[in-house]
Parts: sequence; structure tokens; C-alpha cells
Amino acid sequence: MIDKFLISKDATIKDSMKQLGISSNKILFVVDESRNLLGTVTDGDIRRWILRNGSLKKKIEFVCNKKPVYVEEEKYSVEEVKEIMINKKIEAIPVIDGNKKIVDALFWENIFGEKYKKPEKKLGVPVVIMAGGRGERMSPFTKIWPKPLIPVGEKPVIEVVMDSFSDNGCRNFFLLLNYKSEMIKSYFDNSDIKYKIHYIKENKPLGTAGGLKLLPKNFPETFFLSNCDIIVKEDYEEMYDFHKHYGHDITIVASYKHFIIPYGVIESDREKLEKIIEKPEHDYLVVTGVYIMQKSVINSIPNNKTFHMPDLIASVKDNGGKVGIYPISEKSWSDIGELEKYKETIKKLEL
Repeated sequence: MIDKFLISKDATIKDSMKQLGISSNKILFVVDESRNLLGTVTDGDIRRWILRNGSLKKKIEFVCNKKPVYVEEEKYSVEEVKEIMINKKIEAIPVIDGNKKIVDALFWENIFGEKYKKPEKKLGVPVVIMAGGRGERMSPFTKIWPKPLIPVGEKPVIEVVMDSFSDNGCRNFFLLLNYKSEMIKSYFDNSDIKYKIHYIKENKPLGTAGGLKLLPKNFPETFFLSNCDIIVKEDYEEMYDFHKHYGHDITIVASYKHFIIPYGVIESDREKLEKIIEKPEHDYLVVTGVYIMQKSVINSIPNNKTFHMPDLIASVKDNGGKVGIYPISEKSWSDIGELEKYKETIKKLEL
């Protein structure tokens, strides 16, 4: 079991990102050839490295925590481990033998069990959800349902999105509606959902940012904005703190995405072949569809006109505003905006 959480000190940061994407506990233990514990690495460690413009080709030792918390086998008690996890706010502790070789790992869910509940988060930041699109990439589903009501397991996708925010203490939602808006309102009006929901109707499609102009004048200064078909399983409180700490006007939540081109790619000089690269691989930081914003950016949006997020971001930057990036792992982000992605998400969430 422990092997899937181990990574060699000679591995690259890119290698660790791939392995973290497989690991369900979002932590790896860095070891040498003898499996001696050298450090730990988490999503947060890699995020901080990326924000410093660090290269993904560097070895993991540049990123890892070289002073990890650990316990020695046969010398620790469960109560001691519980106290460490709560006080230091960590969810995994490696177990080493007398030679500092890692032999096991203790995880929060195994130590506390299902009966112990973590303290409830009370972030309390409002969430605007863009739910007015026609969802043409999800046809034929969207000929019957509006995209926000496409089922993911036993719930429509918009409710799954709302649940992810609710888990972080955000339960005040503003839905920007247009296409089949009455069906969406009817669903929530006839369900026992306990969130506070405000409906804002666009009389015509206003793009991915234009509807923000319809938010009430007394709207809070900072809010989340999310697509209705994007599921992000991350710590929203940490995102919010990041946004505030750096004084951003907009923070884009972005995911590293690994692409493999399944063909040999030709490089040429006009008609002359230079070389063929077989199945090249590329990594990109891509927009997830979740943002954190200051209300002041709404001033950059024209009245009653189609306006998209790239337009808004460009306008904010042109006017001297600060636009930041909060990177997350590929595994933390699920997109059901098109049929193939929908199938992948259902499989990924095991629904």
C-alpha cells in the first residue's frame, strides 16, 4: 500500500505532479534508494514552486519539505498521532523504523474514522454560478434539459457544484439564468435544498461575464464565480486567502493539463522534412472556469452587451488591475462541458 505514496528523490517535479494525480491523499513521501525518508511533497508545495516560476524539470528535492513530521514504529500512540494531526493541521504522517526507512503511513481517515468530523468551515463568501448557456456541446442532453440539470449520479451537476462550495462554508448562491431558466428554478423550488438561492435572469445571452452587471448594487466586495458544469474539489478557503493576500482583482483557478498528441508530428523547413517527433507530450496551465473576484471589476463590463471572461480579464489588466493564478492539480478538476468529458467525470467520481 505504502509504495504508491513513495517517490524517488531523483524524480522531477513533473513526475511528482503525475503521481499526486493518482494518489487520493495528495501527499508523497520522498525517499532515497534504500527507502529512507527524506521529505514530503504536497499539492501546496508544488503550487508555491509554480508561483515562483520554477521549472517542472527540476528534481523534487527543490520542492519537498525536508523536515517532515513523522513517528517511529512501535513508539507512537494513536492519541499522540491525533494530537499532532489536529495541532499541525496535517492529514498524513509517515512511520519510520530505527534506520529512518519508511515502513507505513498514517492517514486522517484511518486514525479518526468516519465518526470524527473535521471542524465545519465557515468561509461565507457568496458564489455566482453562470447557468444561462445553451450547452450545445452537450447535445442531445441539452435539447431536453438545461445544462445545469444534467445528472451526475443522483444530483444535477449544478447541485454537485454547489455542494463543493457548501463543504467549504459557502451557501449563498446567485444563479445567472437564461436558457430554460424556468426549469432550473422549478427544480430548486421543489427540492429540499437548504442553500440560499437568488435567481438573476438575463433577458438575452450576455456571455460568460456580461451577466455580472446584473448583480445587486450592495453585493459583497469579494465573491466566487463558477461555471455550472465545473467541479473543483479543493480548499476554497485557501484559494480565498491566496486571492486576498496578493491583492488580486481577479484570481483564475487553473489546472495543469497533460496532453499527448497520438501521432507523429512533423517539423519542416518549407517543403523539407527536418524531423518527426513521435507522440509528443505537452503540459499547459488551463482555465478551470472558477474565479475569485472583487466587485470593482464589474465596472469594466458594458451594460446589456455580450461580454466574455477573456474580455473582462483583458480590460482589468489594461486598466492596471491585478490578475493572479491559483494552480491546482489535474485530479482536483472535473469538466462535464462536453460528452467525452462528462463520461470521464462519471467514471472519475465513480457514479
